[in-house]
Amino acid sequence: MDYLYYKAINWDEQEDQVDQATWLKLTNNFWLDTRVPITDDQPSWHALTAQQQAQVGHALAGRALLSAFQSELGAPSLRAGRRTQQEEAVLNLITFMESVHTKAVTTIFRRLTDEETTAAYYAWADGQAPLQAALTDLTKGIEGDDLMRRGLFLIADTVLCAGFDWAVLTQPALAQTNQMLKNILTGNLIFRDYLAYKFRQGIAELPFAKQEALVAQLTKGAQSLIKLAHQQNEALLKDAGAANDLVDFQWRMLLVALGLGEQPAESGPVAHQIDQLANQAQETVVVETIKDVDATEFMSDDDYDF
Repeated sequence: MDYLYYKAINWDEQEDQVDQATWLKLTNNFWLDTRVPITDDQPSWHALTAQQQAQVGHALAGRALLSAFQSELGAPSLRAGRRTQQEEAVLNLITFMESVHTKAVTTIFRRLTDEETTAAYYAWADGQAPLQAALTDLTKGIEGDDLMRRGLFLIADTVLCAGFDWAVLTQPALAQTNQMLKNILTGNLIFRDYLAYKFRQGIAELPFAKQEALVAQLTKGAQSLIKLAHQQNEALLKDAGAANDLVDFQWRMLLVALGLGEQPAESGPVAHQIDQLANQAQETVVVETIKDVDATEFMSDDDYDF
């Protein structure tokens, strides 16, 4: 770095316009779990069988565990490899939103079920051997190379969550719960595009031999984590085939974002939903510096209508 750590950030002096564009995307996408009317899902929730409720509850708890890891270990580990001061500000936003994603699951449970059942869902997630093995691998991995940390963060945020997402999004009657998950997914996809961009920047600066070695290491780690994700799906679902397909689809999509693969075909309706969210997350944000206070759009009560 060619600046002192304690230098104030001047957002008009930018080394990388993508930092500010992503900041705007994330702040425009800002939401809080308490603004989604989950109580509207109560009739649909009670219409589910006990088995369906358990499947959705376990899936949400599993996703919450991954988001908690990302907020506490994954996202903070990325700061050491920041390329600009603005990037660190974006990483702070990502860390905060991962915490929101974690809390969102508790909000869903609070509106739909009781404390005892909620505790049982979380205990189930905490006791899943494949999930805990994946978290162990991720914890070891983020102690290494910065680009490897970025790759592993993205695998945890997209690939490992895919089976849990499938279990929830295939219950469309839970409309508000689905909306909460789509809010989370949209954030994850913005994180993916931004961090993959930074990954591409970093890997392009490496000699070819080191590029090959890094890609081989990341692919090996991904295949191990994908295997664990498949095992986790089989522990959660009676027929894990479609969920496993979504895991594989998310990995291929991540390879595209990292500049290491070609666009895959969609693998089912849930993959189509995620692909649509990805397209929305990639919409261009025009970066403008406001010079006149009269051009500023002030907040109103309508801004809190979600």
